[in-house]
Amino acid sequence: MLHKVAVLAVALVLAALAAPAANFTTRGATTGNDNSCDIAVTPAATLLLPYFEVDKLRTTLFTVINVSPQPQIARVTLWTDWAFPAYSFDLYLTGYGVESVNLRDVFAGAVPSTPADAMPGDRSQSANPNHLPSMPVDCAQRPAAVPPAMLADLQQMFTTGHVSACGATRVGSPHESAIGYATIDVVATCSPLNPSSPDYYSTDLLFDNVLLGDYEEVSATASGDATGYPMVHIRAIPEGGAAGSYVATNLPFTFYDRMTTRAGGYARTADRRQPLPTTFALRCVQSENVSTRVQIWREALTGTAPRCDDYARNRNQPILDPVRFDEHENSFIFAAGLIILPPPSPPGTPVAFRPSTSSSLFPQNSGTTDIGGWLYLNLDNLGSSAYSVTINGKGRGTFRTPERAASRGSQNWVSLSMALDGRSQAGFDAVPLANGCSVTPSTGAQIGPGANVTP
Repeated sequence: MLHKVAVLAVALVLAALAAPAANFTTRGATTGNDNSCDIAVTPAATLLLPYFEVDKLRTTLFTVINVSPQPQIARVTLWTDWAFPAYSFDLYLTGYGVESVNLRDVFAGAVPSTPADAMPGDRSQSANPNHLPSMPVDCAQRPAAVPPAMLADLQQMFTTGHVSACGATRVGSPHESAIGYATIDVVATCSPLNPSSPDYYSTDLLFDNVLLGDYEEVSATASGDATGYPMVHIRAIPEGGAAGSYVATNLPFTFYDRMTTRAGGYARTADRRQPLPTTFALRCVQSENVSTRVQIWREALTGTAPRCDDYARNRNQPILDPVRFDEHENSFIFAAGLIILPPPSPPGTPVAFRPSTSSSLFPQNSGTTDIGGWLYLNLDNLGSSAYSVTINGKGRGTFRTPERAASRGSQNWVSLSMALDGRSQAGFDAVPLANGCSVTPSTGAQIGPGANVTP
């Protein structure tokens, strides 16, 4: 049940945009253009592929580019839609090199295996001073294929949600396609570690902003449709340095915040990666022959060393403020009287999810013939003991550590695709309404200049 409201009752952001989200000025120095919480498609230290889907009729392709003259190693980690780190493999990139991956091949057992002694190009270098001395041996030992025992688990994790190590306990949703997301980090050597491993931040992770990435969803159906997107480019601030070198950052928290609570005794910002936003606006059209689907990535609730049964916490994260505007500036929200806690109300999603804008997750136009409009989404997940205190009732978390005693919302990313008669025509990112360093907006506030955002 929906009701139309004259004033948008959502938590937002435009007020936050009017003021700097974080102070990046250093004493006696000028702030660099890259020293920012704003996410942009620029060379980065981490790439996020926020949603992939693979089955017999479709696949997801992605490409990683090294824009530096030195060779780089990119650690790819595949996560289930409940944020279980399922499998990692390394891409070796020569200077100015490029590597493309078809995830259908990976789920069939094949992984890219460019040798670590590959000849550099005529404008690139043969070595990277930040690579570990053991790198040539480590990377020479990479498997040329997913080990058979691991392959069966890999296929099951992304379709049934089961992995042998967890028995009957699921670590992902059951679905016909393999669905999840991927992170890609620049690292110092080849190894089996992934971002859920505490040692990853002291032995493997590097901080050079050298990677570019894109991904495409390709269908093998008669329509032959395909949609492409840039990956989410997440910079290290400041950049540079060897693995395990701790350098202070002005970021209030970081992309891997939930994973760094045990990172070798370093500060929780040891990864230096930019955090992602909480609130987004996106165009939507829904009719008999035009549809809009939304790809949503959510920061998980689980932290370091979760038990198998902990991952179920990531399957139904709430969407605090979904609001739809029609094309006549009317706004629609869920009727407040119908929101009953605990979940599934307000409506929730797993970490990687792709609903249609006609889904029950979002309010629908009521009493209007408009087929188009836009959605406002506050995707705060109400906080987690992994990175914030339990909520105060207004969708805000408070950092547990004294050095970060400020509100912070959960991190998210949103993109969308519009299709005509079932054929994908366009794919693009939604618009973040603030950056990852902005104070989390409270539910029940109003949009607009001078809007009251006080809880």
